[in-house]
Amino acid sequence: TGTRMSMSVRTTMEEEDGLAGEVLGIVSYGELTETYSKANAAMHGLVWLMSSPSINDSAKASAAAAVAALAADGSDNKDRIARTEGAVEALVRLAVEGGDKSRASAAMAMANLVEDHVENKLLLACAPTFLPAVTALLRTGSEKARWHAARLIASVAMMPELRDSIGAEKGALDELVRLCRSGGEDATCSAACALANLTDSHEENWERMAHVQKGFATLVAVAGSGSLEGRAHAVRALANLAVPHANKTLIAKTPRALQVLVEALEMDRGATQSNAAAAIGNLAHDHADNKDRIAQEPS
Repeated sequence: TGTRMSMSVRTTMEEEDGLAGEVLGIVSYGELTETYSKANAAMHGLVWLMSSPSINDSAKASAAAAVAALAADGSDNKDRIARTEGAVEALVRLAVEGGDKSRASAAMAMANLVEDHVENKLLLACAPTFLPAVTALLRTGSEKARWHAARLIASVAMMPELRDSIGAEKGALDELVRLCRSGGEDATCSAACALANLTDSHEENWERMAHVQKGFATLVAVAGSGSLEGRAHAVRALANLAVPHANKTLIAKTPRALQVLVEALEMDRGATQSNAAAAIGNLAHDHADNKDRIAQEPS
């Protein structure tokens, strides 16, 4: 169904520097990234900050933001963080129990930690409370927390073996669809990417999405009026979802679906065009009524 688009976006380094610089004077942000040994030692202090019940939420948020900044700076730091005892557990717990700032910073740290890192995707996915925590972020987090939670799911869902557990998590697909409707441009783009990755060659998630309220209509809306990248992800998701026969009629009868896909064929973006063609081809395959509907759609 086409090439998978990039889903990873982070806060600016200025924002991360500002948050990380607040970390209680235990170690400065510059010292954190200066050498291997200092970064390694600093991680234990950051884990303690994120975990200690005596530390206020603002300091926890700053500690998580420092972890996020480290995790954004190459695979060596990602490995170091993942190997630090209690680091993953502290981030997952903070994503559930923290205030708005610390939940958003924890989500950002986890999203950066798994970006382009297969082992960390598997490590996080194996944490027993990971999926409930990320779904809770999507449901009750701030706009920033929801955006990073969608980034995180989009990244983890690139692993075919992890798609089923995410799709089966109660509320996960519903919240991604809701974020596509109510989020800002970045959050909508990441949520659409997550849905596209989750539905890539996955029969169970095709069926699950058919039961999500306004699922198809929301993807059509993003495909027709979102950002260029968001539209590309939404078109890819529709192409994936149009494979099973049960979804073909539902998608084709969704208002503006065929119109949006035909318009996407004319976009000056190779992946969007190819995915739109795949979506139309999938809708028409072995479905006489859809062939007629597509033939009647103005070009």
